[in-house]
Amino acid sequence: IAIATTGDRNSQKENEEHHIAAISEDGYTITLQNPLKYLHISIEQTFGDRTVETRGEVALLTRNVVIKGTMNEQFVETLPACEEEFNSGGAFSDAMQTCFAGKFGEELGSDEMGAVIIISPKYKNQNLVQARISYTELTSVGQAFRVGRYPIHFHVTGAMNTSYI
Repeated sequence: IAIATTGDRNSQKENEEHHIAAISEDGYTITLQNPLKYLHISIEQTFGDRTVETRGEVALLTRNVVIKGTMNEQFVETLPACEEEFNSGGAFSDAMQTCFAGKFGEELGSDEMGAVIIISPKYKNQNLVQARISYTELTSVGQAFRVGRYPIHFHVTGAMNTSYI
């Protein structure tokens, strides 16, 4: 499992990976093979009639990962191509095919924005970056009508022969 830090801004390197040694019969308690190195806070606070629970994120690393953007069924339809010419601008610019603006109303971005994974090293062909994505489901991802905002975008990486999806 992976356990996220719960400390202040100076605790960014206190994330931990551990192996589970045992799981209780009721499934609510785990025993780790080794003790945690850092303190991970878990608290409940009550504000008026509302109780807020604050705990660190825990990820089970041996299972599939789902990256899911929002999908509003009201906006699902096939769109015709723009008739206008399109200049993409810079690689990370917010260039957009403007003929789609306002297509679904005035809330630009509410129906065409999803998660994006961008792999972009500072210098290409120097093996500075690796992307190894497996057992991952991507649903409702990418950013419609935006150049370079694909679900997974290898941007000017050069040779990345140790990376895979």
